[in-house]
Amino acid sequence: MDRINLLLVEDNEDDYAIALHTLGKVPEVAYDVTWVRSSTEGVKHLLSNSFDVCLLDNRVQGGTAVDFFRSIHSQGVSIPIIVLTGESEKGIDFELIQLGASDYLEKNSITSQLLHRSIRYAMERRRGEVALGIAEGRSNFFQKLIDQTNDTIMVISPQTELFVYVNDQACSNLQYSREAILGMRGNQITSDPRNVLSREHIAEIISKQGVICETFFQRKDGTVYPVEINIRVVGQEPLQYLVVIGRDVSERRQLQERLSNMQRLESVGKLAGGVAHDFNNLLTIMHGHLGFVSTFPLPSEVVDHLSQLTLTLDRAANLTRQLLSFGRRQFLNPKTIELEKVIANTLKMISRILGEDVRLSFQLESSDLKVDVDPSLIEQIIVNLVTNARDAMPQGGTLTISIQSRRIEDAFVKKYPEARTGTFACIRVEDTGKGISAESLPRLFEPFFTTKDIAKGSGLGLASIYGLTLQHGGFITVESTLGQGTVFEVYLPMSKQNLNSPVKTAPVLARARGELILVAEDEFLLRDLLQKILESHGYRVLAAATGPEALGLWLEHGKDVQLLLTDIIMPGGITGLELAERILLDRPDLSILYTSGYSPEVVGKGILRKGINFLAKPYTSEQLLTQVSVCLGYQV
Repeated sequence: MDRINLLLVEDNEDDYAIALHTLGKVPEVAYDVTWVRSSTEGVKHLLSNSFDVCLLDNRVQGGTAVDFFRSIHSQGVSIPIIVLTGESEKGIDFELIQLGASDYLEKNSITSQLLHRSIRYAMERRRGEVALGIAEGRSNFFQKLIDQTNDTIMVISPQTELFVYVNDQACSNLQYSREAILGMRGNQITSDPRNVLSREHIAEIISKQGVICETFFQRKDGTVYPVEINIRVVGQEPLQYLVVIGRDVSERRQLQERLSNMQRLESVGKLAGGVAHDFNNLLTIMHGHLGFVSTFPLPSEVVDHLSQLTLTLDRAANLTRQLLSFGRRQFLNPKTIELEKVIANTLKMISRILGEDVRLSFQLESSDLKVDVDPSLIEQIIVNLVTNARDAMPQGGTLTISIQSRRIEDAFVKKYPEARTGTFACIRVEDTGKGISAESLPRLFEPFFTTKDIAKGSGLGLASIYGLTLQHGGFITVESTLGQGTVFEVYLPMSKQNLNSPVKTAPVLARARGELILVAEDEFLLRDLLQKILESHGYRVLAAATGPEALGLWLEHGKDVQLLLTDIIMPGGITGLELAERILLDRPDLSILYTSGYSPEVVGKGILRKGINFLAKPYTSEQLLTQVSVCLGYQV
C-alpha cells in the first residue's frame, strides 16, 4: 500500500476530522497526517520535516494562504500545496495559482476521489519538476535554458494524461498561461485526426520508447500551425513521463513550398525552351519562304494575304520569345543603362495603355541607378505590370511606379529563396486594385496561367518578365491581398560599369559578288531554304546536313569558302562549334556565322562573347542577308 506523508494546516477541529475521514476512504493509500492549527506552525514544520504534500486552509490562524506562500518562498521551501476554502474567491484563487498552489478546492464539494486525484496530480507535477531539475524557480540555469529555447517543451504524466510541466515558449506559442496548460490533457492542444497525444497513442509511444512525427497544435485563438514533435519516455514506473519537444515548422513548410514551386517552374521552363526551339526552326522556314516569295511580282490581293501571314508569324515569334524568356533561355544583349531615363522614356509610351480613371505616379527615390540589362527587359517589365495593374482597377485607381536602391539581407532571402544578399536596383509597381487571391499567388508566374478572362490574357506576360529577370541575375517579389491592391518589386543587380556608347546604325544590305558560303544545317527544309535565299542574292552555296559532311566539303573546297554558316547543335558527332574550331585551324581568318534556336544554356553562354557573330532563330531573310553582309565585311 502506498503511503503519503501529508501536512494539514487547519484551525477548525471539525474540518480536520472531515478531512481525515475523507482521506481514510481512499483505497490502497495510507495517509500519514500531521495536523497543525496555525500558519506559523505550518511553516515551522515544513522547515524541519519532509512532507509529500500540504493541505492548507485559506484562512488560518496567523495569516492567510497568500501570507503562507510568501513566507515559505522567502525561506526557500518548495512543496505541492492544495488550498482548501469555505467558498471560492476568484481574485484570491488566481493569486494563489500564480504563487504556486497546485489546486484550489471548496470544502463543501470535496469528495474522497476528488481530493485524492488532486493530491496525486500535485505530487506528480512536483516529481516532474524535480526530474527536470527546475523546481528551484526561474533563477535556475537550466530553467533559463529551457525557457529561452525556440522549441515548445512539455512533460506529460502517462497516468493522468495531464501536463506536469511546460516551458515559456510553449505558453507563448499556444497563447495559454502556464496554469491553464497544466490543467489540460495532451489531446486538448492538438488539431489532428490521429491525436498523437491521446491515451491510446501514449500507450503506443511508451511501448516504442518514443516517436518523432508531425502534427498540428491549436492556439487559444483557434489558429492551427504545423509542428514536428519529438516524444521521449523518461524514467520508470511509477515515475515515468513523456517529454514532448515541439518545433514550429511553418517557415520550413513555406520554404519547401517555395522551393517546390521554383522547381516546378524550372521544369516547365525547360519544356518551354525545347518547344520554342522546334518552333524557331519552323518559324525561320516560314519567314524565309515568305521573304523569298515577296521578291516576286504578285497581285495586290496576294500581297495582302502575305502581309497578314507575316504579322501572324511575328506574333508566333514573339510567343516563342516569351516562352524562352520564362525558361531563362532567351539570348540577351545586355548593356549598362541608366534606369531612371529608360523607365521615364517607357512611361511616355504607355499613356495609351491606362484609362482616364487610373492616376499614374512616378517616384524617384534613388537617382543614378545603373544596371546591366537588355534594354528591352525594362520595357517588358513596365508594359506587362502596367497592363496587369490597369486590368485590376476596372473602376479606376492609383498606379505608383518607383525606383530605389535596396540592400538585401539574410532575413529577406529566408522569405524569398530566389533572392540573394547584396545591393539591387528595385522597380516597385503598386496598384490599388482588387488584389490577387492566396490560391493564385503561388502560380502567378506560371506560363499560360492567368486570373483574367481568356480573351484578355495569354498568361505569358508575367511568366516572361519573371524568366528574363532571373536570367539577368535578379528576382521578383509580389505581395497582394484581395481588395487591397498588389505590389510587384523587380530587383536587378547594380552595375559598376560606365554607360555604353550609342548604338551604331545597322549596316546597308549589299549585293553579293559570288562569294562561296558553306552552310551546315541539319533541318532539311531550312537548309534547302537557306541555299535558295543565298543563291538568289548572288552567293554560291555548299550545303551539309551533318558536321562530318560539312567537314568533308571543307576539305574538298575549303580554299574557295569565304564564310561558314553553321547551326551550333549538329548531328553526326561533330557540333557546329567543333566544326568551326577544326576549320579555323586551316583558315584562322575565316568568317564564322553561328545560328541556333536553342537557349544560351544549351549552346553555351560563351557563344555570345564579343567578336562572335551569332544569329538567333527565328530570323527573316533580310536579317540573314544583313548578318552575312556584316560577316563578309561590307561597309555601312
